[in-house]
Amino acid sequence: MWDRALAQVEFAYNDSPIRSTGFSPFQILYGMHPRGVHELRDLGLQERKSANGEDFANAMRDLHEQVKIRLQDSSLKYKQRADLKRREVQFDVGDEVLAHLRKELFPKGTYNKLKYKKIGPCKVLQKFLVNAYEIQLPPGIGISPIFNVADLFPYTAELEEKGEDGTTRPTRNT
Repeated sequence: MWDRALAQVEFAYNDSPIRSTGFSPFQILYGMHPRGVHELRDLGLQERKSANGEDFANAMRDLHEQVKIRLQDSSLKYKQRADLKRREVQFDVGDEVLAHLRKELFPKGTYNKLKYKKIGPCKVLQKFLVNAYEIQLPPGIGISPIFNVADLFPYTAELEEKGEDGTTRPTRNT
C-alpha cells in the first residue's frame, strides 16, 4: 500500500522548501517549481513562450549564489551555537589532569553506575595534536590511556580521598 504513495511523497519532498536554503530541491536543480496537475491540461493552440537560454543560465547562477549564501549563513548559525558549548583547553606533557570516565570506555560488563566519574590526578604523557592526549592511568583500570580533550579537566589540589585501587580522587566534581 505504501509503495503506491512513495512517488507522491518523493515529489512533495522535492517541491518543499528546505529550511537552510529557503528553496526546494526542484527549484535549486531546475530553476523553477515542477509543473502541477493544473498545468498539464491541454492549452490548445495558445502561444507558448520559452525562456531565452542565456537568461535561464543567469537566473540559475543567481539562484545558486543565493543558495550558497543561505547555506553559509545557516552553517555559521550552527557553528555559533556549537561554539557556545565548546571549551578551549590545552595541556602540556607533564600536566596533571582529571579524566572523565564514560561508560563506553569500559569493556562490556565491567562498568557500573557507582564507579567514579572522574579519576585523577593523572599525568599527561603525550599530546596528539590539540584534541587527544595520552595520560598515565592507574594500573589495572583496563581502558585505553588516550582521551579526547573534552574528557580531560585541569587538576587543582583540593580535598581528596583515596580510592580502593590506591588512586586519589577529588571529593567533588570540577
